[in-house]
Amino acid sequence: MNKIYVAKSDTALAVIEKVIKAPEAEASLYIPKNSLISTSRNNFKLLKREAKSAGKILTIESVDDDVLELAESFGFKAVNTFFGKRKSMVDIIAKDSDVISAPIVEIKPDKAGKDGIKSEYEEDAATPQRGKFSFMKVVMVVFLVGLSTGIIAFAAFALPKANVSLALEEINWDFAGTLLVGSKTQTASFADNQIRLPGVIFSETKNVTKLYVATGTKNVQKNSKGTVTIYNAFNAESQALVKNTRLSAPDGKIWKTDKAIVVPGAKITNGKVTPSGVDVTVTAEKPGPDYNVGPIPKFRIPGFQGSPRYEGFYGVSLQPMAGGFSGVTKVPTDADIKKAKEDIETVLRASLKTATFLELPPDIKILNNASDWSITREQIDDVADSQGKFSVTAYGEIKTIGFKENDLIGVLANKLISESKIDLTLRKKSFNYDDTRLDFKRGEMSSSLNFTSIWARPFDVEKFKSSIAGKNETEIKTVVYAIPGFKSGGVKLWPLWVMRAPNNSGKITVDVEYKL
Repeated sequence: MNKIYVAKSDTALAVIEKVIKAPEAEASLYIPKNSLISTSRNNFKLLKREAKSAGKILTIESVDDDVLELAESFGFKAVNTFFGKRKSMVDIIAKDSDVISAPIVEIKPDKAGKDGIKSEYEEDAATPQRGKFSFMKVVMVVFLVGLSTGIIAFAAFALPKANVSLALEEINWDFAGTLLVGSKTQTASFADNQIRLPGVIFSETKNVTKLYVATGTKNVQKNSKGTVTIYNAFNAESQALVKNTRLSAPDGKIWKTDKAIVVPGAKITNGKVTPSGVDVTVTAEKPGPDYNVGPIPKFRIPGFQGSPRYEGFYGVSLQPMAGGFSGVTKVPTDADIKKAKEDIETVLRASLKTATFLELPPDIKILNNASDWSITREQIDDVADSQGKFSVTAYGEIKTIGFKENDLIGVLANKLISESKIDLTLRKKSFNYDDTRLDFKRGEMSSSLNFTSIWARPFDVEKFKSSIAGKNETEIKTVVYAIPGFKSGGVKLWPLWVMRAPNNSGKITVDVEYKL
């Protein structure tokens, strides 16, 4: 069906010639408000007669109720376009040729009349009919005209919108090969189905102490232990003390140093001596609870007695001496120790892994089996405490090697682009790593790699919206067909009479889907 637009200044003759020239039998004739043809009933009578003679079936469209009323009175189908359907859908299918609807042709009437039409029109136009209006009717007409004008103006400037739906091509691409990560590798590379990436090694040390129930009993003789700080207030020279150096408390009880130490020299400034000290663990000379004492304000070194060093070197314990025992007590059995070691190793391993991952940079990828950990030392109390529990302390270390997964994606993207010869962006991806092997001596890790992905050509929605703003259907099609990877799409302009996309790109929406 052709759509014919009537200008406000078109005479009846001009309108009739447009109808007769229309290529199709059915046509929609849009008559605007306050047009010349609507000033006389005879114009519609003449239009009806000539359309019938030419074999044309007309539908009259208008927002003017008076025009619609005149049209209906002469048997035309009349449609109010403002209150009717507002959407227009134009399908776009990617193909070799595009079908363009026949343009609306405006034919200027000849100065001379044809077939008696002109004289009949001019006779009627010279003497238009005048209705009789009451005052209230005039007020109502003025109100309706103002309301209609306001609505049309609002619709013209506020309502126009455009929606473009696009289906763009996507590409599946898979890769299966080997991933090699090395701490000495400087740059990412691809060769012989192998991807080499720079790697980084992380290490973490940690210790964990836990208490466990002891189920055995034993007659135990245990010496008290503690820590003493040995001070040098004698001179600026350091002093060596051998292992088992005796320290005497004010009450005469003796503790011995657990190892050899060197006490640093005092600091002497302008004759003022500032003592320097060093900590050392000590063990009571005899077992039993009598040595569970302290803190002790001053230890003497009996070995220096009788020399000036006796007053210049001394010890201080800030914490009590503890652990001295004599008698039957709870002790861990071999089964208790085995169970405790299994548990604490599990706890330590989890603690090490947690500490490692908390310190990792967010862009570093660690594979599931890319870590190696070990227990470096264990300390197990052979006697339970007063609650019947013994303590176990485990020291451990974990090493792991990681890489930047973005480096891996970059290598794969370069590989795909070099094969396809087109610019592509990654939309979806999946990595599957398997058979991971570590060699921390060489600082390397290897793994099999299976990579599945979906790619598409880059598409900038905002740039596209700006490129179609203010364009008509044909111009929009030209832009759409030029999109790399375009498969199909559609354009919706709203309201019905809108012929172009809004100039404001903010009123244009674009829905994009990707298809294989």
